[in-house]
Amino acid sequence: MYFVAIVPPEPLFSTVQEMKQTACDRFNSCAALNSPPHITLHMPFRWKRKKESTLHQFFDDFKPEVEPFRIQVDGIDHFGNRVIFLSIADNIILRQFQGRLATTMKRHLNLFNVNYKDQPFHPHITLAFRDLKKQYFDEAINHYRSLDYSDGFLCDQFCLLKHDGNNWQIFKEYQY
Repeated sequence: MYFVAIVPPEPLFSTVQEMKQTACDRFNSCAALNSPPHITLHMPFRWKRKKESTLHQFFDDFKPEVEPFRIQVDGIDHFGNRVIFLSIADNIILRQFQGRLATTMKRHLNLFNVNYKDQPFHPHITLAFRDLKKQYFDEAINHYRSLDYSDGFLCDQFCLLKHDGNNWQIFKEYQY
């Protein structure tokens, strides 16, 4: 299994890891710790290990047609009462980048599951995942919102992540 994402640089990376650890320690929601902090560009997909060189070649050749751009983290939001995340401010360049990636992956790799349940692209960084129990949701969302968190970073790369049987690992980084 693989997926494509933007992984934020330090110090945001470590800050988000700490926030995810808090979700695990305080609210018993640990599933988000199974992957590094990230903004998903393409949902997980299956690919034969013996064809990994095809994936690497594809991403080496992929031209996002964007210059490095700024991504702004803009507070806390949630999906229902099970997923809490850092919201990403609307960003036309990020949307164009993700759209171009999705279209190119469909065309050249025959991968169609770009977004979750065909929902529109909704960039975010997950803090507490679907293992968050409903009885902890209100306390958890209030905790994270009280942090009044915002930050940003320059995005100049994306990553291919691979599942190692237990967790998602950064497999390769691609600069543009």
